[in-house]
Amino acid sequence: MKAWVTSIGEPTTDLCVWSLERQGFDVELVKGGDRLSDKLEYIYNEAKDTFLRVDADTIVNRKVKLLELTDNTWWVQPQTFDWWKQDVTYGGVQLIGKKALPALRRNIADHLDAERPETEMS
Repeated sequence: MKAWVTSIGEPTTDLCVWSLERQGFDVELVKGGDRLSDKLEYIYNEAKDTFLRVDADTIVNRKVKLLELTDNTWWVQPQTFDWWKQDVTYGGVQLIGKKALPALRRNIADHLDAERPETEMS
């Protein structure tokens, strides 16, 4: 499965990528730029199948492979430990289903300037 890592240069970026690769994911690092929405637009347009989107400050463990989509679920977001916040929170890892891609592609342009585009999209 493909995993897209979004980074603004966090010191944990390399560790995040390594943690996904050792789990068997095909990882693409999307970095640079100031806006998460630009990175999301790129990911949504490039994704071909169900994928993970991971913030670069999240280090996954083997439990990431337990995430699954049910028949009527398009998007799963588990609780994760956020290194920046030093706390357990929602965010960091999202399993986004292939069924969600047409809606994401169709609507991302409406949210490019949102403060939290992914929240708006979901």
